[in-house]
Amino acid sequence: MVAKVFFSEDESRFLEKLRAELKGYFSGRVAVKLHMGELGNKYFLKPVFVKKIVSILKESGAEPFLFDSPVVYKSPRHFARGYLLVAKKHGFTEKNVGCPVIVSDDSVKQEMIVDESKVNFEVCRHLVDADGVLVLSHVKGHLCSGFGASIKNLGMGALSKSSKGMIHGGGKPVYASGCTLCGLCSENCPTGNIRYDGGRPFFDKSWCPGCSNCVVVCPQKAIKPKLAVFNNLLAAGALAALKNFKKSFFVNVIKDVSRLCDCVPYSGPLVMKDLGYLMSEDLVSIDKVAHDLIIKNVGKDIFKEVHHISPLAHIESFAKISETSLGYKLVEI
Repeated sequence: MVAKVFFSEDESRFLEKLRAELKGYFSGRVAVKLHMGELGNKYFLKPVFVKKIVSILKESGAEPFLFDSPVVYKSPRHFARGYLLVAKKHGFTEKNVGCPVIVSDDSVKQEMIVDESKVNFEVCRHLVDADGVLVLSHVKGHLCSGFGASIKNLGMGALSKSSKGMIHGGGKPVYASGCTLCGLCSENCPTGNIRYDGGRPFFDKSWCPGCSNCVVVCPQKAIKPKLAVFNNLLAAGALAALKNFKKSFFVNVIKDVSRLCDCVPYSGPLVMKDLGYLMSEDLVSIDKVAHDLIIKNVGKDIFKEVHHISPLAHIESFAKISETSLGYKLVEI
């Protein structure tokens, strides 16, 4: 059966439809998985909107709480206490949003096969223990996955610091052999990290986020990832999380679409006009619709142009490993 994805440009119509869709859908404790923004970032989803989602969940009889996990890189959000202080500065408090706010690195293991390798992902325990998870995602650009939406929200954000580091580290390049100096790897490196010496590439010119772009574009297969291609690891991380959820629902917000992720202090500039809101019970479909709507409205694959990789890569990877369809039925409301 083809999954339905509901879309509206109007917030009020969207929230009314969400209220109808969630009536009786969840019960018990429901985690609202979201990103509450890096210190200095201004494009993350704002508490005034999140509170409306929380209110709808409470009206439906659920007991919601906001949840996110600490980050692996140097940041005030590296530890739970620091993240909670940032969240508070951004307005995410129980008083403001109407439910508890939890940040935790506590996790459970889930083994997955990625590019023929066994990989243990650590899925956040608060999401596993919840009676349901509403994945609330701000659609924006991302250096490694093209854009970040629901799959990225889970494939990185629903995992422990250790797993986040493993995904970025595992996607980093290792030279094998056979370079012909075609230059495609350096042309497609988003951080200008690749130099050539002695007839081969070196990955030490600036810094490497582990995006695996150089691995993917090399026509000679002269570059391999340390563990697996980044977008395959990201997709597997999302599926590892989803396997442990009792029930899930997805909301994507295509507004304030910045060039970079909410994880950086300055993520601008904005790369397109606001489009609106999506909701679905299906993870692949909601991100595929976001991808297709953006290309339709911008007239090109803006994130491939900006970051050298299309968001379709990790969406297709997730569809393949989860054995789900990229097809969908778009319903405008």
